[in-house]
Amino acid sequence: MMAEEAYKAREDVVMAELGDGETALLDQASMRYFTLNETGRVIWDRLREGASLQEIVKALVEAFEVTPQEAGESAREFLEELFMEGLVRKV
Repeated sequence: MMAEEAYKAREDVVMAELGDGETALLDQASMRYFTLNETGRVIWDRLREGASLQEIVKALVEAFEVTPQEAGESAREFLEELFMEGLVRKV
């Protein structure tokens, strides 16, 4: 069985609450802003805590009415987007 990809949030990405369930991330290296919805915020918070993919999936299942499979698919897709934007690195 292949090991899951592991990701770590970059330390120089700053987070700010926008209200209405949205959060902004500022990539200080590129000076680009990104917005996160509530799901993205849960994933980002867990990444900052050093959570594994399994822990992120558990947090999504607890926070939202989704199955572990749905949470896993959403988390993997979002983590890959963060990676492609350079906001996280694979470890």
